[in-house]
Amino acid sequence: VICTVPIKKGETIYISYLPPFYNTFARQTILEKGKQFICRCPRCQDPTELRTMLSGYRCGDCRVGWISRGQSAEEVKYTCSSCNHLEDNETTSNVQRTLFSVQTNLNKENIEELEGVLYKYSDILHPNHALLTEARQHLAAALGRVDGHRYDQLDREHLQLKVDLSLKLLDIISVVEPGISKSRGITLLDLTECQSRLAVMNSKTDGELLENFCRIEKLLEECSKILSYEDDKSIEGNVSKQSRQQLETLRLTIKDLKKRRIQ
Repeated sequence: VICTVPIKKGETIYISYLPPFYNTFARQTILEKGKQFICRCPRCQDPTELRTMLSGYRCGDCRVGWISRGQSAEEVKYTCSSCNHLEDNETTSNVQRTLFSVQTNLNKENIEELEGVLYKYSDILHPNHALLTEARQHLAAALGRVDGHRYDQLDREHLQLKVDLSLKLLDIISVVEPGISKSRGITLLDLTECQSRLAVMNSKTDGELLENFCRIEKLLEECSKILSYEDDKSIEGNVSKQSRQQLETLRLTIKDLKKRRIQ
C-alpha cells in the first residue's frame, strides 16, 4: 500500500472509491446507494469542493453567482454564492442528475462532440464543473491519439489547445487527487509531449530549445516517478514504460544540444 501524500501520525487516512472528477452530488448518490454510507470527508462537506467548484452551475436569478451544495448539520441546501438565492432541492437534484448522465455518456474519442459539450455548457456551468472538467480530460486524451488528430497531424493551435487543457486539469487534480496520482502522471505525459513538439516548432535557437527541454525534463521526471508505481503488465504500466522512454530520449537530445553549444 502506498500513500499518495505524506501522512502525519494521528491524521485520518482517506481512500477514494470514485473517479476524481465526480462532483459531490454524484459521489454522495453513488456511495449512499452502493456503499450504504454518507461520506463526511472534507471535500464532501465543503460547498466549494475545496474551492474547485466542481458542482457549481449559474444562478438563474442573478446570472452572476454559482449554485452549489452546502452541508449543514440539519439538512442539505443549495444556495447562490452571490445573491444567496435558495434553490429548490428537487430542481438542483434534477439538474445535477441530468449533467451527470451527460458526463458518464461522453464519447471519449469524438473530438467534435467533446468540443460541442464544452461550447454548449460553458455559459451555464462553472468553468470547473465536473462535466466540463471530464470533457476536457477526454479531449486532451483524444488529441494526438484518434484518427485525423494524431500527433503528427496536429498544428500549433491544437498542440497549444492540448497544453492549455492539460494545465487546467493539473490545477484541479492537485486539489482533488494530490501527490502520487495516476491522473497527474498521465496528464503530465500528455503535457510534456505537446510542449516538446511546440518547443521544436517555436524555438529560434539551440539555446532556447535547450532551455525549453530542460524545463520539460523536470516535468517528465515527475511523471515517470509517479507512473513507476503502476504494474508493468497493466495498461498504466505501458504508459509508465512510455514515460521512461520519452525521458531517456529527451535526455539524449539535451546532451546533444549541450555538446553543440560547447563546440
